[in-house]
Amino acid sequence: MARTMTTAKLVEITARHNPGLFGRVSHALRQHMLRRAARQQLMNLDDRMLRDIGLTRFNVMSDQF
Repeated sequence: MARTMTTAKLVEITARHNPGLFGRVSHALRQHMLRRAARQQLMNLDDRMLRDIGLTRFNVMSDQF
């Protein structure tokens, strides 16, 4: 019978054996979440407000901010 490994167990093993990798992955995930939240906030602005800060909707969606 094959054993399946849960994601939590895999993360625990990875963190224990390679803390540098786990730190980089968790940092990248946090950065992604922050960019996603910022993008959502910017998309809630109207076009005039975006223009006032030098952005367009294209800039916001293409990660050019």
